[in-house]
Amino acid sequence: LDTATRISRYVLQELAGIQNRFLATGLVIAATLVLATTGQWQRIWPAFGASNQLIAGLGLLVASTWLMSLRKPIRFTLIPSLFMLLTTITAFAYQIVQ
Repeated sequence: LDTATRISRYVLQELAGIQNRFLATGLVIAATLVLATTGQWQRIWPAFGASNQLIAGLGLLVASTWLMSLRKPIRFTLIPSLFMLLTTITAFAYQIVQ
């Protein structure tokens, strides 16, 4: 919890240009409380799952590139990478439309 709050504060300070760390932390905690108490967290939760799968697909794509540079077979990493990226992007687009 501490790490998530701290990283969120860093991101908020960078994006909004807030210099006061206590104010930024308070805003992060307030936003978290609003999401938790109103049930709105359920609307953004699928985005976290989609981002996790996108990172996995991109990781496999990077591994494919590395294997290609070594002149090794890449089908065992490239095919799952393309499948994960395609299904994740499709599912995420479907979530947005719904």
